[in-house]
Amino acid sequence: MQMKRSGKVKTTRLFGMSLPFYTLRPVLPTLPPELQCKIFEITASFSPKYALSLMLVARKVKEWIEPFLYHSIVFSRSFENYPPIYKGRDQWKATRAPLFDKATPHARHVLIESSRLDKSAEILQHAPNVESLALWSLPLIIESQRPLLPIIQSLTKLTRISASPYQLMKTKGVSFVFDHAAFVNLTHVGILCMEEDICEWAAWAELALLPKLTHLSVDYSNPNFVEDVLSGCTGLKLFVVFYEDRQEVLDRAAEREEEGVRHPRHPDVGVMLDKRVVQIPEIHDHWVEEWERNVRGQESFWKRAERIQRMRV
Repeated sequence: MQMKRSGKVKTTRLFGMSLPFYTLRPVLPTLPPELQCKIFEITASFSPKYALSLMLVARKVKEWIEPFLYHSIVFSRSFENYPPIYKGRDQWKATRAPLFDKATPHARHVLIESSRLDKSAEILQHAPNVESLALWSLPLIIESQRPLLPIIQSLTKLTRISASPYQLMKTKGVSFVFDHAAFVNLTHVGILCMEEDICEWAAWAELALLPKLTHLSVDYSNPNFVEDVLSGCTGLKLFVVFYEDRQEVLDRAAEREEEGVRHPRHPDVGVMLDKRVVQIPEIHDHWVEEWERNVRGQESFWKRAERIQRMRV
């Protein structure tokens, strides 16, 4: 039966029927704002591309989602930079962009590659919420990187790092010794640029003083060093030992007398059979993609190693 209202009733057509306009108003449940926010956050967390689209839904959604665009920061000479927190194509001459102050406080994951000390320090000083940090190819020859150590130590939420402690801690004229002070909150440490002449426990003994360390990886090792690490770091659950699986690279290193930075897979005997040790090939390319998968909790070398470890049980 047609309901009557005073005056003319607006109608619309639906599936060939003429219906009063007011009968088409949807009756939808109203979710609490906190739950709405969580739904959008979960959706946006899968990819920044989703976040860009969701920001167009409504102003309040933009406020919820925009920080996700800045959860990861890459500042590099070799890879694509995002978000654009600096102006200028030449990283060494770049100046801060307006987005710098907006993005850095939201950063949870930061990758800095081949950066000048002042730029590295500037980013980290303005990113107090960083949880995972990658410092790659620091220009040790040009300037000392030791001023970064107190900044790293001040990042109280930092639990993961991928870096060369040698590049961070080396002092001219002084033998390298790992200093644990800046790393006390770390659970995951990825040691890069390990070389034969520093691959001995005497240089790394303070790894044993890291109270939360459970995951460690090195890109160069020897069985004696592996055994010393396992003996010293009693809380270690996983020790990833990278090796070079490309014979042509090993041959070229031998010709150049550079075997001290690359080695093939260690034989599966003795300490290498310890259940905490997992040997996997080095990552040859797509380093940033690997890093992105890691910070998003997707398949990464840590997860691959953990899966190999579980299969042994």
